[in-house]
Amino acid sequence: MQRTSLCDRCLVIPAVVCAGLAFALTGCGSSGASKASPEATWADGFCTALTTWKTDLEPVGSTLKKTDELSKAKLDHAATDVGDANAELASALRALGQPPRTAAPEAKVAIQDLSTELENVAHELGTAARDVSSGQDIVHAVSVAGAALQTMSAEISSTVTKLESLDATDEWKQAFSDSSVCRSLRNS
Repeated sequence: MQRTSLCDRCLVIPAVVCAGLAFALTGCGSSGASKASPEATWADGFCTALTTWKTDLEPVGSTLKKTDELSKAKLDHAATDVGDANAELASALRALGQPPRTAAPEAKVAIQDLSTELENVAHELGTAARDVSSGQDIVHAVSVAGAALQTMSAEISSTVTKLESLDATDEWKQAFSDSSVCRSLRNS
């Protein structure tokens, strides 16, 4: 089973750390530097949350690759990790607050759609893990898990693309373009 690069997990990033990282990445806080735009701060925080989620879910991908070592307990643990990661990602995104006014309505819908899809995928994975009672069930659960992780990856990519291309101000689009965190997320 091939694991996509976005099949990973997010830890909750407190709003203060998120904001601090966003300011550091955009050059804020240095003497003489102008304050980062709300769009830049929000874009960095958003991409930071996704990058952390991605990095922290790598153990789930590694577990699922080791099919000869899988058990019901390991599948249950992986399903729990994905569900927790998705809940933590949703919490980190809520901590960002309202997207800047230039793109708020469209961005809010994109984030809500992403959260709903991640919850659905985590539920599918949990159901597949709970239904394991034989070796055949493990094979089926691994198949479901692989598809679930690919779906999450596609949803993340789709959401980033939607946010980057919103019909908003140039500052919004520039914030995603200039963000090193968002660029690294796109290139992974």
